Amino acid sequence: MLRLLIVDSKAVINKFQQSPHTLQLKAQLHQLQKVTLSHPSQLEFDEIRDSIEEVNDQLDSDDKMTSNQLCDHFIGLVTGLNSSPLWLALQMELRVESVTYGDVVKTVACITRVLTNFIAHEKSIADQAAASKGAGRALSVTETKTATIMVI
Repeated sequence: MLRLLIVDSKAVINKFQQSPHTLQLKAQLHQLQKVTLSHPSQLEFDEIRDSIEEVNDQLDSDDKMTSNQLCDHFIGLVTGLNSSPLWLALQMELRVESVTYGDVVKTVACITRVLTNFIAHEKSIADQAAASKGAGRALSVTETKTATIMVI
């Protein structure tokens, strides 16, 4: 009876033992899950996503993040920026595109579109502000003799 118990426990121990490489990958994936976006950036999002997917693909199916977990994490990266307009835009994009929960490809495509549009919009606002600031500058000292200084 004791021999059967020992044999049975060895099978359980071997089943749950993992190689150092697998343990290292799991630790690396755990660390990558803690990384957040510092600002709305498509490049930064792609770097984080690529790193997570690369490590996740190397793990066994039991240790991998599921497609639902990946979607939640990628959406969480955008949510973590604490930008209501960005979050609302992403929610609308996901609904408009009828993205199914767990569809990583479509979720990433929506995030990419929202980030790209948001960044382009922010850049156009900054460009308009810079242009209007330049148009409203005061005349130089040499021009003041013949014109009235106007500041807008």
